[in-house]
Amino acid sequence: MSARTAECQIEVVLFDVGGVLLTNGWDHRERAAVYDHFGLTAAEKAEIEARHPAPYDAWERDAAAGFVEELFAAHHGEIYAYLIRMLRDPELA
Repeated sequence: MSARTAECQIEVVLFDVGGVLLTNGWDHRERAAVYDHFGLTAAEKAEIEARHPAPYDAWERDAAAGFVEELFAAHHGEIYAYLIRMLRDPELA
């Protein structure tokens, strides 16, 4: 079966939030530092910047909001305890 004719149904989207929760994460300053570090051209930077908003906007709006609300509602005690441990133990952060 060729990739062109293959059908795929996405059932799970994994999104790594490790080290980013409660931080500014991957904003324009962080992206600029990465661009400089790897010596990206203006065209490469523009391509990344053009693609950047789509997944993050979707994540920050509709579907993700419901998922996060359900996750926190179901596991708020565990999440709270883990966040407190992270604040006390720099090895976890």
